[in-house]
Amino acid sequence: MENINDIYEKYSKINPYNGVGLGEKCIKRIKNKNPNGNYYTIYYFVPSWLSDYKEDRWIGVSFIKRHLNPDVSFQIYYDLIYLGISKVEDRPKCEFCNKESKFSSVKKYHGYCEEHRYNHVGKINSEHFKGVPLTEETRKKLSLAKKGKKLTEEQRLRRPRGYHFKHSQETKDKLSRMKKGKVRSRSYYKSGTYETKKCKEPITYLSSYERDFLKICDYSKLIVSIEIPDPIEYKIAGGNHNYYPDFLITTDSGMKIIIEIKAYNMLYDKKVLVKKYAAKKWCRKNGMKYIILTEKDIYLKNLIRGERILNRSFRIYDYV
Repeated sequence: MENINDIYEKYSKINPYNGVGLGEKCIKRIKNKNPNGNYYTIYYFVPSWLSDYKEDRWIGVSFIKRHLNPDVSFQIYYDLIYLGISKVEDRPKCEFCNKESKFSSVKKYHGYCEEHRYNHVGKINSEHFKGVPLTEETRKKLSLAKKGKKLTEEQRLRRPRGYHFKHSQETKDKLSRMKKGKVRSRSYYKSGTYETKKCKEPITYLSSYERDFLKICDYSKLIVSIEIPDPIEYKIAGGNHNYYPDFLITTDSGMKIIIEIKAYNMLYDKKVLVKKYAAKKWCRKNGMKYIILTEKDIYLKNLIRGERILNRSFRIYDYV
């Protein structure tokens, strides 16, 4: 098989245009009348020295490939005639790196390589939508799409002034005391308030699991009171943070236990484990216990109907 550089060298020697591209002069668009709308037929100028014809011709875009010389692809034809390129190295490059730009017979050179395709699309979209106000629905979708994604240090510094400032530990403690018991409700959780005789004020819950655990506490004679615990400090990613456990219960024996309600598939999440170790350490110092309960502890599974039934025979001492 002939080397592509040799093909360029071969046809550059016999090219009468001396490496000057014809541009739009080598394309002819003829309008067709159609009852369903107006369409164009595109014709390309194909010189005799690149085709199997004895003279220069205008050939339709659908048939040009079959009439070019066997060693000439449509990309080589486009480089020689439209762009006037005489070397492979002179082909258009990707705007994000120095690799060769992607080529197709429809869009020609795209201006990006396959690796930077989405960068190019994102750049066009950002320029197109620059200054256009976002709807509330779009804002919510963007928030959910970014949920759980960590920013790089470069992205943190590019954010508006004030975002990368760190609070002192004194300020964090002050904010924690202000937030105690004031958990914000989120629309995508089954949230609300639950009133029980075992707590002086209504308790805010953020999931159906937390709500049903409070119901279990009402049934259980082993649980005497329920409270909102103080925040517990923990470290992750080199920074200090505050962890807000779900409940603090007191048993009939006077034992104090901090309860965290979590879905079973979240038990081994990195952040959950860090909070767990910090809470256990804090509980040992303060003479308390710490346990995590999942839906498997709160419910009994009905094997016949396949539904979950509240576990009213729940014994807190089985988990300590």
